[in-house]
Amino acid sequence: MKSPYESHALAKLHPIQLVGGSKTLFIVSQDGKVYASGEGTNGRLGVGGLTDVAVPKIIGDLTTYVVRKVAVSTGGRHAMALTADGKVFSWGDGEYGQLGLGDNKYVVMRYCEGMTLCTPGVSCHKLLLFYITYRADSKRRGPTCT
Repeated sequence: MKSPYESHALAKLHPIQLVGGSKTLFIVSQDGKVYASGEGTNGRLGVGGLTDVAVPKIIGDLTTYVVRKVAVSTGGRHAMALTADGKVFSWGDGEYGQLGLGDNKYVVMRYCEGMTLCTPGVSCHKLLLFYITYRADSKRRGPTCT
């Protein structure tokens, strides 16, 4: 498509955030649900499989949470979600440890346990994830992911 086209299907999801990487698209809706579409290789969509998804599909593992922000790597190979209560989830290609989980695996979805986020924000880059966190009692930065 060479010019902008109104997407009624995406508008019906009531998006507050649209974010994409190479071959991936994530939508955060007004009610804090996350939808994904695109290439599913290595679990990069987080929808529970490895197949491509043509129509945005809800990320089932996040439905019990209110997600405020999703960040995807510029290469689209991994992503993270930040919930309203400060929980961080990551999924996709962890070949270089970029999921922050302490290993080099491909995962569909993992919860990064650790700190309460007082100033929530997540930023993904091609092979590195930065967690922007602040722990009020110790001012220690960076979560411990399990």
